[in-house]
Amino acid sequence: MLTACLHRELRTQGIAVYAVHPGRLRTAMGSADADVEASEAAARLLGWLDRNRDSKQIAYTEPDRDELPW
Repeated sequence: MLTACLHRELRTQGIAVYAVHPGRLRTAMGSADADVEASEAAARLLGWLDRNRDSKQIAYTEPDRDELPW
C-alpha cells in the first residue's frame, strides 16, 4: 500500500515507484532453499529497470520472473 500511495503522490513529478521482491537470496540469514546470489538479484533489477523504466510508473515485481499481484 505504501508503494501505491507514494505513486499517487509522486507521479505528477514523473517519479516512478516500485516494490521489488529480489527472490530468495543466498545469504547467511537466507533460507535453505535460497536460489539467488545477491549479485545476480542486483543485476536482474538493473536489467529490469533498463527495460521498463520508461513504460512502467508503478510495479510490484520480481525482476526477470513475474509481475506480482497486488
